[in-house]
Amino acid sequence: MCSVMGEKKQLVEPRTLKGFQDLLPEQVIPRQRLLRVIESVFERYGYAPLETPLLEAARARGNRTADGLSMLLHQAAFGYRAWLGEKAVVDADIRRVLEAEIARRAA
Repeated sequence: MCSVMGEKKQLVEPRTLKGFQDLLPEQVIPRQRLLRVIESVFERYGYAPLETPLLEAARARGNRTADGLSMLLHQAAFGYRAWLGEKAVVDADIRRVLEAEIARRAA
């Protein structure tokens, strides 16, 4: 509660509303830093995902496969922590953003 000209007002605390996927600034800023680091790695080494015949055949049979993006994400997170001293979270949201960026650059 705060008092403004004698009236008591309740302050609104910023928070994510139920049902929303929005992130608060303290969640977005580290995520954006990590994405910038990962994008710089993409640009520096010209990373492009490959769908090899082996991966394609395995998926067609219903087998789970893994591509190099997971390894790249975890290597970037390790580097982020080594250089900046902060833990980087690697999750499905970051993977979706990077997959979209890869698709955009490939188009």
